[in-house]
Amino acid sequence: MKYYIKILLLITSTISGCQKYLDVKSDKSLVVPTTAADLRALLNNTERMNSWYPSVQEGATDNIFVQPTNWQNLSSLTAKNIYIWNDDAFNDSETNEWSMMYAIVYNSNVILEQLEKIDPIPDERNQIRGEALFFRSFAFYNISQLWSKPYNKSTAKSDLGIPLRLTSDINEKIFRSSLEETYQKITDDLKMAATLLAEKSTYKTTPTSTAAYGLLARVYLSMEDYESALKYADSYLHNTKELLDYKTLTMGSATSFPIPRFNIEVVFHATNFGRPIMNVTNGRINNDLYNTYGTNDLRKTAFFRDRVGTYSFRGSYDGSASWFSGISTNEIYLIKAESEIRIGSPQIAVETINQLIKMRWDTSFVPFVSTNNEVILEYILTERRKELIWRGLRWSDLRRLNKDNRFTKTITREINGEVYTLEPNSLKYVLPIPLSVILNTGMPQNDR
Repeated sequence: MKYYIKILLLITSTISGCQKYLDVKSDKSLVVPTTAADLRALLNNTERMNSWYPSVQEGATDNIFVQPTNWQNLSSLTAKNIYIWNDDAFNDSETNEWSMMYAIVYNSNVILEQLEKIDPIPDERNQIRGEALFFRSFAFYNISQLWSKPYNKSTAKSDLGIPLRLTSDINEKIFRSSLEETYQKITDDLKMAATLLAEKSTYKTTPTSTAAYGLLARVYLSMEDYESALKYADSYLHNTKELLDYKTLTMGSATSFPIPRFNIEVVFHATNFGRPIMNVTNGRINNDLYNTYGTNDLRKTAFFRDRVGTYSFRGSYDGSASWFSGISTNEIYLIKAESEIRIGSPQIAVETINQLIKMRWDTSFVPFVSTNNEVILEYILTERRKELIWRGLRWSDLRRLNKDNRFTKTITREINGEVYTLEPNSLKYVLPIPLSVILNTGMPQNDR
């Protein structure tokens, strides 16, 4: 019982204190975990480690619209500003996507540091270290997608990355690494985690080597390193390739959630820090996107609820009104398919995408066929957008795809006669760091 009390005190302290981890100095008098059981309790705190990932960026994409009256009635200044790409995005609360992510980083660093001071059995030590490295890397990656530029190999060494906090010392000087250093640290630690973690776990909230491979595939895709993305997608699919057959789903009522939580595609379960712009009351699916789903595409029913002429999303892999932001096999099929066509393997790309999409249609499914590389790539990217909607991934995809003239996208909003525009490659694809962080650390702010 004693160590549970310790961990509860640590968690309670860091909920209020970790938001200051990257802005102001705070009291360091936290109860320190001293046993492997203490560290395991921190890792098993799913409300902290598995539930705070950002999805607010999805509200800034072309996947979503909010009716003007609903936008005006939003109580969250952040939600309103993200939707119209306003500079003042995070100043309504100290509890935000930045502070939530760095709270996970802080917990991970505490675990890694204290692990060096105790003596668990080797297998347990490896698993604990691997999980902490995974969680920290997952947080760093999410931070990089909101607060640093899209990865560009030619400028990554000079572009500003994110603060790579690698200790729990709140007095350590804070600075922004380069973008190259940011991605190097993420990928290095994930590769190390993959060697330490078990291949499978009883609990899908626990990181595994398969999850590490999946996250590496996602990271390398965002870097446009398609050979590496393919390598780790294949490593993932070597361990598991099962897909959920949507023909077996019970669609239920319009208000139900037909996709089961912890289903066979989920390898690492995580959800997001909710924002009202994304909830079923306010968020609506872009009508043009909705119309790309074929009549016999089962996702059209599984994913969406009819709101009398508009549609809200209900297809979360959390099986609830919370949005899934973890690692799942359907995403890996899409990474593999895109990477295959990018490196010049069109036949394998077509076979891979068909394996996924046939599990999404009724028995009328006809396999996609083409030998034209441009047509294949466009089809895969369209299916990627349709399959991975409402996971916060569209923002990263827009950031990288806008660099290719074939896929540039201008997004517009109109509210009460005023038009807001997000141009391709706009500086607004990098969010402003919360003002309190800038004021208290002196870090350079992102240009807008």
